[in-house]
Order: sequence, then structure tokens, then C-alpha cells
Amino acid sequence: SGSSRENDIFACMIHNLFDEYRFFSKYPEKELRITGILFGLLIKEQLVSSITLGIALRYVLEALRKPPNQSPQSGKMFRFGMFALEQFKERLHEWPQYCSHIVQIGHLREGYAALVGEIETAMDDNVTNETREILQLLSSIKSQNRNITLVNLSELWRGSTNKQHTKFLQTNLLSGYGGGSKLNKADVDQIMHSLVFENILKETAHGFTADYVQPGSEAQSVLTGRQVFVRFAKKQKQGPDKTATTKKKDDNNDNDTTSGQHQPLAAQMEQVENNYKTKCPHGFDIDRLSMADVICADFADAFQNIFHETRKDIRMKVKVPDCLQSAHNATLDRFADVWNDSAKMEIAMSFYLSNGTDHVLEDNFDYARDCATI
Repeated sequence: SGSSRENDIFACMIHNLFDEYRFFSKYPEKELRITGILFGLLIKEQLVSSITLGIALRYVLEALRKPPNQSPQSGKMFRFGMFALEQFKERLHEWPQYCSHIVQIGHLREGYAALVGEIETAMDDNVTNETREILQLLSSIKSQNRNITLVNLSELWRGSTNKQHTKFLQTNLLSGYGGGSKLNKADVDQIMHSLVFENILKETAHGFTADYVQPGSEAQSVLTGRQVFVRFAKKQKQGPDKTATTKKKDDNNDNDTTSGQHQPLAAQMEQVENNYKTKCPHGFDIDRLSMADVICADFADAFQNIFHETRKDIRMKVKVPDCLQSAHNATLDRFADVWNDSAKMEIAMSFYLSNGTDHVLEDNFDYARDCATI
């Protein structure tokens, strides 16, 4: 809506609904079903986004993890989760990491095999073997006492013979060299960047010229059983919006909270993918966000939208400080609680760091610059 009053009312309704979550286990069955459907439709119809979407998804996941036969309260929470999930099933393909958490829930797999099967179809290509091959290639390069950038590692995995990539290397001794030769560059780049997001690979700054790639903190877990998934949009290998996700092989990791997202990189976290928590939130600490502080997300969105629209319309005529002043004036009264609370402002700033990083990854550099400026 273009009405700030209507937007405020809607935001208040959403916040109150989230606050009610802790009482859902006491709802009568009819009211529980209505609330679950409403909750799910908010997600389906994209009426909640960004941090608010992440909280909604996390609540549904928490509810689904409640054993349905453990107690009446636990059963009600599980049914609430099922009512909600049924409404937005068609969007699950946007959050493959979220899917991976759902299908690991033991009682859901046992009692709702058809649903789990449906969700698994929304999950993505298993590139675990490819990931292990890339790690072996990196190890082989290290054994020749060479450092390498992510770009060069990608090209060597594709089997490049260009001396720019093979210089000083004995390619005939490299395990995994050319292993990705059947994939196009866009898909290889997607896999590589996904591995960085998931801490399977990490880039380490070297002076002022290069970031060399090293095995990340999660590399060993992949070599010993962890599965790696990458979302390729339409399998047409044209490299549009894609997202990477990983999951543990062991079902005992139900309570491990790893994310979004970037939900797809384009969403992200869907970002944020996602957000229920992602492994790479790019600086945004969702653990610090209480229900009372969801207003920080609304503030961050409103400020950035006003700032960007002002710059877009009159970019050549008005200086950045004036755009910032316009966004400040437009949000000062509505979000006085944020402006006057340094803790809330800190949460909003971490949101810009996360959001800006996502924009960089999506090549939306105008929006990324706005986030950096703010």
C-alpha cells in the first residue's frame, strides 16, 4: 500500500501474530487451523519479506519439529506447522536449505512420506562428489607448493590449458584436473561460490593483489559424509539466480540451524534466502533479533527504499547527503524508536551489511552502493 498508515497497521498485525506464537499450543482446534492457514498464506502470497519472512519460516520449522504424539501441546504445534506448510509448498523450491531441514525431521519422514517426497523434489542437485573432487584438486595444487585463486581453481577444474592458469603446475599430477569439463562456466562458478558461502572453501587475502583459496572450516565434514547441494535454476545452464545449500547426512542434526540466503542468491537469503538462519548471513546476526525488534527490519527496508528511489530519480542533481537527509526525514517520526535506540540501529546496520553483500553477489551494484553508503 502507498498509505503509511495502512502499512503501520499491517506491520502491527504481523507483530501481534508473531507474539501470539507462544500461545498457539493452547488454541482450540478450529482457531489453530485458521491461524496456521493464515500464517502459511502470508508466506505464500509474499506479504512478509526479508527478516520478517525469515522469522515466519523459522516458526513453521520449529512447529514441525514438535513430535505430534509427545503431548497435546506438542501435537497442536505440529499441526499448526502442517497447516501453514501446506499453504506455501509451491514456494519451497526457493529455499532448498529450508527443505533440507524439513526432510530431516524423523517423525515427518515416518508419518508423511508422500509430503517428504514432494519436498525432496524441490531440493537440488547433489554435487557432493564434485565438491570432494574440487577439494582434492586444491590439495594437489598445495602439494606442489602453489597458491591459487578461486578463479584459477575453477578454470583448472574445468580443464583449462591456458598458461595463465597452469603456469608452474604439473597438471598431469593434479587429482581432479578437468573433472568439471562437462559443465559450463556459469555452473562451475555457481558451485565454487556456493562452496565459499558454505565455508567449504575460504578466500584468504594475500597482500593487496590476490585472495588465495584454502579449505574452509567445513571441508573436512564434506570429505567424511556431509552432502552438498546446489540449485541450478532450470538446468539450462544459463546461470540465472541460483542458490547453494548443504546438509548433514546424519538425521541427528535436526536442531542445527544453518541458512538462507541467500535463499537463492537473488532472494536471500532470498536471502534471507533466509530468514531462518543461514550459515553465511554476511554480518546479520538474527540471534539478536527479538520479536519486539522486528521493527528494525521495517525501518531498514523503508529507509533504503526511500534513499534508492531518490537517487534513481534525481541521481545527477542531488548529492548523496541530500538523499540521506530525505530518507531520514521520511522515517524520523514513524521509526522514532529505532532512531533513538542505538541497539536497534546496530541491528538495522547489520541488515544493510547483509543485504548489500547479497546485492553484490547478484550484480545489483547500484543497490549495493546504496547499502554501503547508508
